[in-house]
Amino acid sequence: MKKLFFFTLAGVAAILAGCTKTETVEIPDSRAIDFSGAYIGNAVETRRQDNPKDITDASITEFIVYGGYDGTMTDVFNAESVTGTSGGAWTYTNTQYWVENETYDFAAYAPAAVSSAAAVAADAENKALSFTDFTSDASNQNDLLYAHVNVPTVNPSTQGPVSFNFEHALSKVRFTFTNSIDGSLLIEDFKFYGMNSQGDYTYQTGSRSMGWDNVGTQVGSTAPFTSTVQEIAAVGGTAKTGDFLVIPQGITASAMKVEFTATFTNNNGDILIQDEPVTATLPAGTWDPSQCYNYNLNITMDVIDPGNTMKPIVFSDPEVTAWPDEASASIDL
Repeated sequence: MKKLFFFTLAGVAAILAGCTKTETVEIPDSRAIDFSGAYIGNAVETRRQDNPKDITDASITEFIVYGGYDGTMTDVFNAESVTGTSGGAWTYTNTQYWVENETYDFAAYAPAAVSSAAAVAADAENKALSFTDFTSDASNQNDLLYAHVNVPTVNPSTQGPVSFNFEHALSKVRFTFTNSIDGSLLIEDFKFYGMNSQGDYTYQTGSRSMGWDNVGTQVGSTAPFTSTVQEIAAVGGTAKTGDFLVIPQGITASAMKVEFTATFTNNNGDILIQDEPVTATLPAGTWDPSQCYNYNLNITMDVIDPGNTMKPIVFSDPEVTAWPDEASASIDL
């Protein structure tokens, strides 16, 4: 079935602010590293604040910070949790202070749940973090925001906050169904599989940026992404699946599959097609980080009745008996 196509929505960029620092407790608090004004903008969708699947400006409540000035990326902050609310105060447990004339490197990620989906480590050579064997499958659906920044030649008396420019490291996929049949369409048992679900997110020396390596571990039909789809009550109506966070990767034609069942009910309430299995394959392409891809499925009668078993009631041209030229009977009054 060639009813699938995709388009790219705007990628999600993010900006977090934060920091001022020095080493001795006696130094005034104005020189302490603090985090404030956290912000993530242009999110694909706004979710509830405790949902780690899609972090936005309004929903971010925590990020994890590494960094310092001795080259290890862990001498000042080593997986330090910084918590707060967007537009409010941000705090962490062990107050740190700027050291004059040092050059600092910081890196951060969110949400904290990422540590259960990957091995997170400081990359001292590249002044970054590494995320090894990051898993994004049906059982592991966490957003991954990442940023690193360099702060050269610190002057504690004038040093402002450190600003993280966060980006989403994953891709997001969803499916939209359109009912092109006059009646009610029910989509059930939705499954999506065939993509790779694991990879390493690390610093790429050639591009001097973060990227994905060693992408593999295919999601099979026995452990697919699943979603409920609302009933589409009338022709022209649409319904969407939930969002799926996936590892950015190339898509080989027909390697990724969508399965679901369709039930069609006419406007009189008669079920004409029930639990018809439908399979579709995705076209070749590429999923890039920070992008959301919407695949549109136009459901026509050909899609849910490929064998043409549904026979519509049709009428042939009528035959009309001609009026006789003369009356067939004469009646006297």
